[in-house]
Amino acid sequence: LEQKNKGWRVYEWKYKSLGFINLTEVPAQNIVAQDTPWRWKWLQSLARPIALEYANWRFQRGHTPNMAAAKRYSLWLVQVLEGKLRVNDLRAELSAHLALDPWTLKIASRFLRPHDKPQKALLADYNCVMARRSVFAKLESDAPHLIPLYGALCRARKFPAAGEPVQRLKQYLLANGIRPRAWIVIVNAPQRLWLVVNRYYTSTSADQVLDLIRCIDGLGFDRAPANWLLDALLAPHGGPVFRYPSYAGEVLKQVPIWRHIVRLVQNIQKPSETQCLDLKRVVDWVGQTGQEELTRAQRQAGWRWLVGKSLLWEEQQKVELQSSDKTWWVPAKEIMVGEFQFQFMTTPLEAWEEGRVMRHCAYDLVRGCESGICWLVSVTREGARVATLELRRTDGKWLIHQLAGKANARCNTAIWSASLQLAKDLTVTQDLIDHPRLLRPVGCQSLGEGDKQYSRELISQTEEIE
Repeated sequence: LEQKNKGWRVYEWKYKSLGFINLTEVPAQNIVAQDTPWRWKWLQSLARPIALEYANWRFQRGHTPNMAAAKRYSLWLVQVLEGKLRVNDLRAELSAHLALDPWTLKIASRFLRPHDKPQKALLADYNCVMARRSVFAKLESDAPHLIPLYGALCRARKFPAAGEPVQRLKQYLLANGIRPRAWIVIVNAPQRLWLVVNRYYTSTSADQVLDLIRCIDGLGFDRAPANWLLDALLAPHGGPVFRYPSYAGEVLKQVPIWRHIVRLVQNIQKPSETQCLDLKRVVDWVGQTGQEELTRAQRQAGWRWLVGKSLLWEEQQKVELQSSDKTWWVPAKEIMVGEFQFQFMTTPLEAWEEGRVMRHCAYDLVRGCESGICWLVSVTREGARVATLELRRTDGKWLIHQLAGKANARCNTAIWSASLQLAKDLTVTQDLIDHPRLLRPVGCQSLGEGDKQYSRELISQTEEIE
Protein backbone atom coordinates (compact mmCIF):
# COMPACT_ATOMS: atom_id res chain seq x y z
CA LEU A 1 0.00 0.00 0.00
CA GLU A 2 1.24 3.47 -0.90
CA GLN A 3 -0.39 6.86 -0.30
CA LYS A 4 0.40 9.25 -3.13
CA ASN A 5 -1.22 12.43 -4.46
CA LYS A 6 -4.07 12.36 -1.92
CA GLY A 7 -4.98 8.80 -2.79
CA TRP A 8 -4.08 5.19 -2.18
CA ARG A 9 -2.25 2.91 -4.61
CA VAL A 10 -2.37 -0.84 -4.12
CA TYR A 11 0.27 -3.36 -5.20
CA GLU A 12 0.01 -7.13 -5.32
CA TRP A 13 2.71 -9.78 -5.15
CA LYS A 14 2.16 -11.99 -8.20
CA TYR A 15 3.76 -15.38 -8.71
CA LYS A 16 5.90 -15.31 -11.87
CA SER A 17 7.88 -18.56 -11.86
CA LEU A 18 9.78 -20.83 -9.49
CA GLY A 19 11.52 -18.61 -6.95
CA PHE A 20 10.35 -15.33 -8.52
CA ILE A 21 7.49 -12.98 -7.65
CA ASN A 22 6.65 -9.54 -9.04
CA LEU A 23 5.15 -6.50 -7.32
CA THR A 24 2.37 -5.30 -9.65
CA GLU A 25 0.03 -2.35 -9.23
CA VAL A 26 -3.66 -3.26 -9.11
CA PRO A 27 -6.14 -0.85 -10.79
CA ALA A 28 -7.95 1.15 -8.12
CA GLN A 29 -11.34 0.37 -9.72
CA ASN A 30 -10.77 -3.32 -8.89
CA ILE A 31 -10.24 -2.72 -5.16
CA VAL A 32 -12.97 -2.43 -2.54
CA ALA A 33 -12.32 0.45 -0.13
CA GLN A 34 -12.91 -0.92 3.35
CA ASP A 35 -10.66 -1.03 6.35
CA THR A 36 -10.82 -4.76 7.15
CA PRO A 37 -10.12 -7.87 5.06
CA TRP A 38 -13.33 -9.83 4.67
CA ARG A 39 -12.08 -12.99 2.96
CA TRP A 40 -9.19 -15.42 3.03
CA LYS A 41 -8.76 -14.99 -0.74
CA TRP A 42 -5.33 -13.39 -0.34
CA LEU A 43 -4.12 -16.49 1.51
CA GLN A 44 -5.92 -19.04 -0.65
CA SER A 45 -4.31 -17.53 -3.77
CA LEU A 46 -0.97 -18.80 -2.44
CA ALA A 47 -2.05 -22.46 -2.73
CA ARG A 48 -0.81 -22.93 -6.31
CA PRO A 49 2.61 -21.24 -5.82
CA ILE A 50 3.11 -23.29 -2.63
CA ALA A 51 2.38 -26.51 -4.55
CA LEU A 52 4.85 -25.61 -7.32
CA GLU A 53 7.57 -24.59 -4.88
CA TYR A 54 7.05 -27.74 -2.80
CA ALA A 55 7.24 -30.01 -5.87
CA ASN A 56 10.42 -28.25 -7.03
CA TRP A 57 11.92 -28.53 -3.53
CA ARG A 58 11.38 -32.31 -3.58
CA PHE A 59 12.72 -32.60 -7.14
CA GLN A 60 15.98 -30.86 -6.14
CA ARG A 61 16.39 -33.49 -3.43
CA GLY A 62 16.10 -36.41 -5.80
CA HIS A 63 12.40 -37.21 -5.40
CA THR A 64 10.03 -37.73 -8.33
CA PRO A 65 7.66 -34.72 -8.57
CA ASN A 66 4.08 -35.59 -7.67
CA MET A 67 1.82 -32.61 -8.36
CA ALA A 68 -1.25 -34.27 -6.84
CA ALA A 69 0.61 -34.74 -3.54
CA ALA A 70 2.04 -31.21 -3.76
CA LYS A 71 -1.46 -29.80 -4.24
CA ARG A 72 -2.77 -31.70 -1.24
CA TYR A 73 0.14 -30.37 0.84
CA SER A 74 -0.49 -26.76 -0.20
CA LEU A 75 -4.21 -26.97 0.62
CA TRP A 76 -3.40 -28.52 3.99
CA LEU A 77 -0.89 -25.76 4.75
CA VAL A 78 -3.38 -23.03 3.83
CA GLN A 79 -5.98 -24.60 6.16
CA VAL A 80 -3.43 -24.74 8.98
CA LEU A 81 -2.49 -21.08 8.47
CA GLU A 82 -6.19 -20.07 8.46
CA GLY A 83 -6.49 -21.70 11.86
CA LYS A 84 -3.26 -20.26 13.27
CA LEU A 85 -3.45 -16.67 12.06
CA ARG A 86 -5.26 -14.24 14.36
CA VAL A 87 -7.69 -12.52 12.05
CA ASN A 88 -8.75 -9.84 14.54
CA ASP A 89 -5.16 -8.72 15.06
CA LEU A 90 -4.62 -8.67 11.30
CA ARG A 91 -7.70 -6.51 10.78
CA ALA A 92 -6.70 -4.12 13.54
CA GLU A 93 -3.22 -3.70 12.06
CA LEU A 94 -4.57 -3.08 8.56
CA SER A 95 -7.18 -0.60 9.81
CA ALA A 96 -4.52 1.35 11.70
CA HIS A 97 -2.31 1.42 8.60
CA LEU A 98 -5.06 2.52 6.19
CA ALA A 99 -6.84 4.98 8.47
CA LEU A 100 -9.62 5.51 5.92
CA ASP A 101 -11.58 8.70 6.43
CA PRO A 102 -15.24 7.89 7.36
CA TRP A 103 -16.72 10.92 5.59
CA THR A 104 -14.78 10.26 2.39
CA LEU A 105 -15.85 6.61 2.50
CA LYS A 106 -19.49 7.65 2.97
CA ILE A 107 -19.44 9.96 -0.06
CA ALA A 108 -17.62 7.35 -2.20
CA SER A 109 -20.26 4.76 -1.33
CA ARG A 110 -22.86 6.92 -3.13
CA PHE A 111 -21.01 6.75 -6.46
CA LEU A 112 -22.36 4.73 -9.37
CA ARG A 113 -20.71 1.34 -9.67
CA PRO A 114 -20.79 -1.20 -12.51
CA HIS A 115 -23.16 -4.14 -12.22
CA ASP A 116 -20.30 -6.61 -11.71
CA LYS A 117 -18.73 -4.78 -8.75
CA PRO A 118 -19.70 -5.35 -5.09
CA GLN A 119 -22.11 -2.92 -3.50
CA LYS A 120 -19.35 -1.16 -1.59
CA ALA A 121 -17.21 1.88 -2.25
CA LEU A 122 -14.32 1.29 -4.64
CA LEU A 123 -10.82 2.58 -4.00
CA ALA A 124 -10.94 4.58 -7.25
CA ASP A 125 -14.03 6.39 -5.96
CA TYR A 126 -12.42 6.94 -2.54
CA ASN A 127 -9.37 8.48 -4.22
CA CYS A 128 -11.65 10.64 -6.38
CA VAL A 129 -13.33 12.11 -3.29
CA MET A 130 -9.97 12.59 -1.56
CA ALA A 131 -8.66 14.60 -4.51
CA ARG A 132 -11.85 16.74 -4.68
CA ARG A 133 -12.84 16.89 -1.04
CA SER A 134 -13.96 20.54 -1.01
CA VAL A 135 -16.05 20.03 -4.18
CA PHE A 136 -17.96 17.06 -2.76
CA ALA A 137 -18.43 18.85 0.56
CA LYS A 138 -20.10 21.68 -1.36
CA LEU A 139 -22.25 19.19 -3.29
CA GLU A 140 -23.32 17.44 -0.11
CA SER A 141 -24.68 20.66 1.30
CA ASP A 142 -26.17 22.15 -1.90
CA ALA A 143 -27.23 19.23 -4.14
CA PRO A 144 -26.59 15.81 -2.55
CA HIS A 145 -28.70 14.03 -5.20
CA LEU A 146 -26.09 15.01 -7.83
CA ILE A 147 -23.20 13.21 -6.11
CA PRO A 148 -23.55 9.98 -8.20
CA LEU A 149 -23.72 11.97 -11.46
CA TYR A 150 -20.83 14.26 -10.54
CA GLY A 151 -18.71 11.29 -9.45
CA ALA A 152 -19.26 9.61 -12.82
CA LEU A 153 -18.50 12.69 -14.95
CA CYS A 154 -15.83 14.60 -13.00
CA ARG A 155 -13.05 12.26 -14.14
CA ALA A 156 -13.94 12.70 -17.82
CA ARG A 157 -11.54 14.34 -20.22
CA LYS A 158 -12.23 18.08 -20.65
CA PHE A 159 -14.37 18.27 -17.51
CA PRO A 160 -14.19 21.88 -16.21
CA ALA A 161 -11.56 22.36 -13.53
CA ALA A 162 -12.89 25.58 -11.99
CA GLY A 163 -16.19 26.93 -10.77
CA GLU A 164 -19.05 25.79 -8.55
CA PRO A 165 -19.75 22.01 -8.79
CA VAL A 166 -23.26 22.38 -10.26
CA GLN A 167 -22.04 24.96 -12.76
CA ARG A 168 -19.22 22.64 -13.80
CA LEU A 169 -21.77 19.90 -14.48
CA LYS A 170 -23.92 22.25 -16.52
CA GLN A 171 -20.94 23.56 -18.50
CA TYR A 172 -19.75 20.02 -19.29
CA LEU A 173 -23.18 18.77 -20.42
CA LEU A 174 -23.88 21.82 -22.59
CA ALA A 175 -20.44 21.46 -24.19
CA ASN A 176 -21.36 17.88 -25.11
CA GLY A 177 -24.52 18.88 -26.97
CA ILE A 178 -27.11 18.53 -24.18
CA ARG A 179 -29.85 21.16 -24.51
CA PRO A 180 -30.61 23.58 -21.64
CA ARG A 181 -34.10 22.11 -21.33
CA ALA A 182 -32.64 18.66 -20.69
CA TRP A 183 -30.21 20.15 -18.15
CA ILE A 184 -33.16 21.36 -16.08
CA VAL A 185 -34.58 17.82 -16.13
CA ILE A 186 -31.23 16.30 -15.13
CA VAL A 187 -30.44 18.70 -12.30
CA ASN A 188 -33.85 18.02 -10.71
CA ALA A 189 -33.80 14.25 -11.25
CA PRO A 190 -33.74 12.01 -8.14
CA GLN A 191 -30.71 9.89 -7.37
CA ARG A 192 -32.53 6.64 -8.25
CA LEU A 193 -32.65 7.67 -11.93
CA TRP A 194 -29.00 6.68 -12.38
CA LEU A 195 -29.71 3.09 -11.34
CA VAL A 196 -30.73 2.62 -14.99
CA VAL A 197 -27.03 2.77 -15.86
CA ASN A 198 -26.38 -0.32 -13.71
CA ARG A 199 -29.19 -2.27 -15.41
CA TYR A 200 -28.38 -1.55 -19.06
CA TYR A 201 -24.81 -0.35 -19.56
CA THR A 202 -21.53 -2.25 -19.46
CA SER A 203 -19.93 0.25 -17.07
CA THR A 204 -20.51 3.56 -15.30
CA SER A 205 -17.89 5.52 -17.24
CA ALA A 206 -18.52 9.14 -18.19
CA ASP A 207 -19.19 8.23 -21.83
CA GLN A 208 -21.91 5.74 -20.94
CA VAL A 209 -23.61 8.00 -18.39
CA LEU A 210 -23.52 10.76 -21.01
CA ASP A 211 -25.16 8.38 -23.50
CA LEU A 212 -28.13 7.91 -21.14
CA ILE A 213 -28.43 11.70 -20.77
CA ARG A 214 -28.46 12.00 -24.59
CA CYS A 215 -31.33 9.49 -24.69
CA ILE A 216 -33.29 11.54 -22.12
CA ASP A 217 -32.56 14.73 -24.06
CA GLY A 218 -33.50 13.27 -27.44
CA LEU A 219 -36.77 11.76 -26.17
CA GLY A 220 -37.91 15.21 -25.03
CA PHE A 221 -38.69 14.61 -21.37
CA ASP A 222 -40.15 17.64 -19.60
CA ARG A 223 -39.62 16.18 -16.14
CA ALA A 224 -37.39 13.56 -14.52
CA PRO A 225 -38.20 10.30 -16.34
CA ALA A 226 -39.69 7.47 -14.33
CA ASN A 227 -37.48 4.39 -14.27
CA TRP A 228 -40.30 2.14 -15.54
CA LEU A 229 -40.65 4.30 -18.67
CA LEU A 230 -36.92 4.30 -19.39
CA ASP A 231 -36.96 0.52 -18.92
CA ALA A 232 -39.74 0.14 -21.50
CA LEU A 233 -37.88 2.30 -24.05
CA LEU A 234 -34.44 0.72 -23.53
CA ALA A 235 -35.51 -2.93 -23.09
CA PRO A 236 -35.98 -3.64 -26.85
CA HIS A 237 -32.31 -2.82 -27.38
CA GLY A 238 -30.60 -4.49 -24.39
CA GLY A 239 -30.83 -5.21 -20.69
CA PRO A 240 -29.18 -7.01 -17.78
CA VAL A 241 -28.57 -10.10 -19.96
CA PHE A 242 -27.07 -8.32 -22.99
CA ARG A 243 -25.50 -4.98 -22.08
CA TYR A 244 -24.15 -2.36 -24.47
CA PRO A 245 -22.03 0.79 -24.04
CA SER A 246 -24.43 2.96 -26.07
CA TYR A 247 -28.18 3.08 -26.80
CA ALA A 248 -28.69 6.59 -28.21
CA GLY A 249 -28.11 5.48 -31.81
CA GLU A 250 -30.97 2.95 -31.62
CA VAL A 251 -33.38 4.75 -29.30
CA LEU A 252 -33.32 8.01 -31.26
CA LYS A 253 -33.96 6.58 -34.74
CA GLN A 254 -37.67 7.59 -34.79
CA VAL A 255 -37.51 10.71 -32.64
CA PRO A 256 -40.85 12.41 -33.54
CA ILE A 257 -43.09 9.49 -32.59
CA TRP A 258 -41.04 8.60 -29.50
CA ARG A 259 -41.32 12.17 -28.25
CA HIS A 260 -45.09 12.02 -28.78
CA ILE A 261 -45.31 8.80 -26.74
CA VAL A 262 -43.15 10.27 -23.96
CA ARG A 263 -45.37 13.35 -23.72
CA LEU A 264 -48.43 11.13 -23.28
CA VAL A 265 -47.12 8.81 -20.54
CA GLN A 266 -44.28 10.63 -18.74
CA ASN A 267 -46.55 11.75 -15.89
CA ILE A 268 -47.41 8.16 -14.89
CA GLN A 269 -45.22 7.31 -11.90
CA LYS A 270 -46.71 3.97 -10.77
CA PRO A 271 -48.18 2.19 -13.81
CA SER A 272 -50.58 -0.73 -13.62
CA GLU A 273 -49.88 -4.06 -15.32
CA THR A 274 -52.30 -3.08 -18.10
CA GLN A 275 -50.47 0.20 -18.71
CA CYS A 276 -47.13 -1.64 -18.89
CA LEU A 277 -48.52 -4.12 -21.45
CA ASP A 278 -50.08 -1.29 -23.49
CA LEU A 279 -46.77 0.57 -23.63
CA LYS A 280 -44.91 -2.62 -24.58
CA ARG A 281 -47.42 -3.19 -27.38
CA VAL A 282 -47.07 0.37 -28.66
CA VAL A 283 -43.26 0.20 -28.51
CA ASP A 284 -43.29 -3.06 -30.48
CA TRP A 285 -45.66 -1.60 -33.08
CA VAL A 286 -43.48 1.47 -33.60
CA GLY A 287 -40.22 -0.49 -33.65
CA GLN A 288 -41.28 -3.35 -35.92
CA THR A 289 -43.35 -1.36 -38.40
CA GLY A 290 -40.82 1.45 -38.69
CA GLN A 291 -43.45 4.10 -38.03
CA GLU A 292 -41.74 7.46 -38.45
CA GLU A 293 -44.33 10.15 -37.86
CA LEU A 294 -48.02 10.60 -37.07
CA THR A 295 -50.49 12.92 -38.73
CA ARG A 296 -51.94 15.84 -36.80
CA ALA A 297 -55.26 14.02 -36.37
CA GLN A 298 -53.47 10.90 -35.08
CA ARG A 299 -51.51 12.94 -32.55
CA GLN A 300 -54.66 14.67 -31.36
CA ALA A 301 -56.35 11.28 -30.88
CA GLY A 302 -53.89 10.68 -28.02
CA TRP A 303 -52.93 7.54 -26.15
CA ARG A 304 -56.15 5.61 -26.82
CA TRP A 305 -55.55 5.78 -30.56
CA LEU A 306 -51.99 4.47 -30.19
CA VAL A 307 -53.16 1.57 -28.00
CA GLY A 308 -55.98 0.75 -30.43
CA LYS A 309 -53.64 0.84 -33.43
CA SER A 310 -51.10 -1.40 -31.72
CA LEU A 311 -53.89 -3.81 -30.64
CA LEU A 312 -55.07 -4.10 -34.24
CA TRP A 313 -51.51 -4.75 -35.40
CA GLU A 314 -51.05 -7.33 -32.65
CA GLU A 315 -54.23 -9.17 -33.67
CA GLN A 316 -53.02 -9.29 -37.26
CA GLN A 317 -49.71 -10.74 -36.07
CA LYS A 318 -51.54 -13.35 -34.00
CA VAL A 319 -53.80 -14.40 -36.90
CA GLU A 320 -50.78 -14.86 -39.17
CA LEU A 321 -49.00 -16.97 -36.56
CA GLN A 322 -52.09 -19.08 -35.86
CA SER A 323 -52.31 -19.96 -39.55
CA SER A 324 -48.66 -21.04 -39.61
CA ASP A 325 -47.90 -24.76 -39.46
CA LYS A 326 -44.27 -24.28 -38.42
CA THR A 327 -43.05 -26.28 -35.45
CA TRP A 328 -39.81 -27.72 -34.10
CA TRP A 329 -38.68 -30.70 -32.07
CA VAL A 330 -38.34 -30.45 -28.29
CA PRO A 331 -37.15 -33.05 -25.77
CA ALA A 332 -40.39 -32.76 -23.74
CA LYS A 333 -43.45 -30.55 -23.56
CA GLU A 334 -43.27 -29.92 -19.80
CA ILE A 335 -40.77 -30.78 -17.07
CA MET A 336 -41.16 -30.08 -13.37
CA VAL A 337 -38.09 -29.12 -11.32
CA GLY A 338 -39.02 -28.40 -7.73
CA GLU A 339 -41.70 -25.72 -7.61
CA PHE A 340 -41.03 -24.56 -11.18
CA GLN A 341 -42.63 -25.87 -14.37
CA PHE A 342 -40.58 -25.65 -17.57
CA GLN A 343 -42.76 -25.55 -20.69
CA PHE A 344 -40.90 -26.00 -23.97
CA MET A 345 -42.25 -23.83 -26.80
CA THR A 346 -42.88 -25.64 -30.07
CA THR A 347 -44.47 -22.99 -32.34
CA PRO A 348 -43.83 -19.35 -33.32
CA LEU A 349 -47.17 -18.42 -31.74
CA GLU A 350 -46.04 -19.67 -28.32
CA ALA A 351 -42.78 -17.69 -28.60
CA TRP A 352 -44.70 -14.58 -29.65
CA GLU A 353 -47.12 -14.93 -26.73
CA GLU A 354 -44.20 -15.38 -24.32
CA GLY A 355 -42.54 -12.20 -25.55
CA ARG A 356 -45.81 -10.28 -25.35
CA VAL A 357 -46.57 -11.27 -21.75
CA MET A 358 -42.98 -11.10 -20.48
CA ARG A 359 -42.22 -7.86 -22.36
CA HIS A 360 -39.05 -8.99 -24.13
CA CYS A 361 -37.90 -10.20 -27.56
CA ALA A 362 -38.39 -13.97 -27.26
CA TYR A 363 -39.97 -14.05 -30.73
CA ASP A 364 -36.65 -13.00 -32.30
CA LEU A 365 -35.29 -16.48 -31.46
CA VAL A 366 -37.87 -18.36 -33.56
CA ARG A 367 -35.47 -18.85 -36.48
CA GLY A 368 -32.90 -20.34 -34.14
CA CYS A 369 -35.52 -22.73 -32.75
CA GLU A 370 -36.62 -23.79 -36.24
CA SER A 371 -33.03 -24.54 -37.25
CA GLY A 372 -32.32 -26.51 -34.05
CA ILE A 373 -29.81 -23.99 -32.68
CA CYS A 374 -31.74 -23.16 -29.51
CA TRP A 375 -34.84 -24.04 -27.49
CA LEU A 376 -37.16 -21.60 -25.74
CA VAL A 377 -38.66 -22.55 -22.40
CA SER A 378 -41.30 -20.70 -20.38
CA VAL A 379 -40.66 -20.92 -16.63
CA THR A 380 -43.82 -20.79 -14.51
CA ARG A 381 -44.63 -21.08 -10.82
CA GLU A 382 -48.17 -21.78 -9.69
CA GLY A 383 -49.39 -20.99 -13.20
CA ALA A 384 -47.72 -17.56 -13.42
CA ARG A 385 -44.84 -16.88 -15.82
CA VAL A 386 -41.71 -15.85 -13.94
CA ALA A 387 -38.90 -16.21 -16.50
CA THR A 388 -37.93 -17.25 -20.02
CA LEU A 389 -35.08 -19.65 -20.63
CA GLU A 390 -33.03 -20.20 -23.79
CA LEU A 391 -31.18 -23.52 -23.95
CA ARG A 392 -28.51 -24.55 -26.44
CA ARG A 393 -26.64 -27.78 -27.07
CA THR A 394 -22.86 -27.42 -27.20
CA ASP A 395 -20.44 -30.36 -27.37
CA GLY A 396 -23.13 -32.78 -26.27
CA LYS A 397 -24.22 -30.67 -23.30
CA TRP A 398 -27.32 -28.59 -22.66
CA LEU A 399 -26.29 -25.09 -21.57
CA ILE A 400 -28.18 -21.99 -20.47
CA HIS A 401 -27.68 -19.26 -23.05
CA GLN A 402 -30.15 -16.75 -21.61
CA LEU A 403 -32.38 -16.56 -18.55
CA ALA A 404 -34.45 -13.42 -18.02
CA GLY A 405 -37.54 -12.28 -16.17
CA LYS A 406 -40.09 -9.66 -17.19
CA ALA A 407 -38.61 -6.85 -19.27
CA ASN A 408 -35.26 -8.73 -19.24
CA ALA A 409 -34.97 -8.41 -15.46
CA ARG A 410 -32.52 -10.56 -13.52
CA CYS A 411 -33.78 -13.86 -12.10
CA ASN A 412 -33.39 -14.87 -8.48
CA THR A 413 -31.27 -17.73 -7.17
CA ALA A 414 -34.17 -20.19 -6.97
CA ILE A 415 -34.97 -19.83 -10.68
CA TRP A 416 -31.31 -20.13 -11.62
CA SER A 417 -30.86 -23.26 -9.50
CA ALA A 418 -33.91 -24.96 -11.05
CA SER A 419 -32.78 -23.99 -14.57
CA LEU A 420 -29.27 -25.35 -13.99
CA GLN A 421 -30.79 -28.58 -12.68
CA LEU A 422 -32.94 -28.83 -15.82
CA ALA A 423 -29.88 -28.41 -18.07
CA LYS A 424 -28.03 -31.01 -16.02
CA ASP A 425 -30.91 -33.51 -16.26
CA LEU A 426 -31.15 -33.03 -20.02
CA THR A 427 -27.40 -33.57 -20.39
CA VAL A 428 -27.60 -36.85 -18.45
CA THR A 429 -30.04 -38.19 -21.06
CA GLN A 430 -28.05 -36.79 -23.99
CA ASP A 431 -27.67 -40.20 -25.60
CA LEU A 432 -31.44 -40.55 -25.69
CA ILE A 433 -31.81 -37.08 -27.18
CA ASP A 434 -29.54 -38.19 -30.03
CA HIS A 435 -31.99 -41.11 -30.58
CA PRO A 436 -35.40 -39.39 -30.88
CA ARG A 437 -37.25 -42.73 -31.25
CA LEU A 438 -36.51 -43.35 -27.57
CA LEU A 439 -37.96 -40.04 -26.41
CA ARG A 440 -41.51 -39.31 -25.35
CA PRO A 441 -43.84 -37.65 -27.89
CA VAL A 442 -43.99 -33.87 -27.75
CA GLY A 443 -47.49 -33.84 -26.26
CA CYS A 444 -46.70 -36.02 -23.22
CA GLN A 445 -46.83 -34.47 -19.76
CA SER A 446 -44.28 -35.09 -17.03
CA LEU A 447 -46.79 -36.01 -14.35
CA GLY A 448 -48.77 -39.05 -13.26
CA GLU A 449 -48.39 -42.83 -13.30
CA GLY A 450 -47.64 -42.86 -17.02
CA ASP A 451 -44.58 -40.73 -16.32
CA LYS A 452 -43.34 -43.16 -13.70
CA GLN A 453 -43.55 -45.98 -16.25
CA TYR A 454 -41.85 -43.74 -18.81
CA SER A 455 -39.06 -42.93 -16.33
CA ARG A 456 -38.46 -46.64 -15.71
CA GLU A 457 -38.26 -47.25 -19.48
CA LEU A 458 -35.97 -44.24 -19.90
CA ILE A 459 -33.54 -45.49 -17.25
CA SER A 460 -33.57 -48.98 -18.76
CA GLN A 461 -32.90 -47.68 -22.26
CA THR A 462 -30.14 -45.37 -20.98
CA GLU A 463 -28.39 -48.33 -19.36
CA GLU A 464 -28.64 -50.31 -22.60
CA ILE A 465 -27.08 -47.49 -24.64
CA GLU A 466 -24.30 -46.99 -22.13
